[in-house]
Amino acid sequence: VIAETIASLPLILYRREGNNKVRATDHPLYDVLAHRPTPWHTRFEWVEEMVTHLLLRGNGYNQIIESRAHEVDYLLPMHPDQITLEIKDNRIIYIFNNGDGRPQRLLPDRVIHFRANSDGTFIGKGPIQQARDAVGTGQSIEQFLADMFKNGVKLSGVLEHPEILDEEVAARIAKSWADAYAGGGNNFKTAVIEEGMTFKPVSMTNQDAQFIEIKKMSINEIARLFRVPPHAIGDLSKASFSNIEQQSIDFVVNTIRPWCSRLEQTIMRDLVTNIHG
Repeated sequence: VIAETIASLPLILYRREGNNKVRATDHPLYDVLAHRPTPWHTRFEWVEEMVTHLLLRGNGYNQIIESRAHEVDYLLPMHPDQITLEIKDNRIIYIFNNGDGRPQRLLPDRVIHFRANSDGTFIGKGPIQQARDAVGTGQSIEQFLADMFKNGVKLSGVLEHPEILDEEVAARIAKSWADAYAGGGNNFKTAVIEEGMTFKPVSMTNQDAQFIEIKKMSINEIARLFRVPPHAIGDLSKASFSNIEQQSIDFVVNTIRPWCSRLEQTIMRDLVTNIHG
């Protein structure tokens, strides 16, 4: 939601003329930023990829490829997982491991480095890294719920036999029952019970039912992590016309605007001023 929203915005280079600003259409970077950042990406796709990298990895990298005229020809996105940083003589060296066995060493003036909250270092930390415990809890709950409901047995309960069964017979009966009634495709089938056995249904306890609410909480936790209103990711449980409108405004002001400012200032620092100061 965040990446697509930001990518849908125009990326325009302006020039100040007195108190006014005009589109700098004659600037070498104008078409690169507004229309063709890379030979393989539209402007939307490029921004979407950079924001996604920022959100999921805390960093977004691009190698600056120059033309023979020493102008920016295009930008080459580099996946954050393929970048390591080295500090040498108080300078950052970006090492790009693209998998061919020949790491490429790049100086800062050849790289655009979008960075989330860096926490005092040169490497950014995205929302997930900053709240790893919250995400881990949600994943654990998802796994527990998946294990809890994966068999899809609607006839949830206990089979009782009037006699004491040996392990082999008990295992055979359990397998026969599971084959007949377990799984989503066997929901609501009528059970046939023989040999004096009885079936005692076991209803879901209040504690079990709370897992459904916990699942919703994990959705809200992820939304809170990225500062996305729950209705934007399909959770309408507490939505109303008035609060959706206010949440949408908050989303623009408190989520989209800060990320846009981060992108804008990084482009100014690493591309506009650095290359064409």
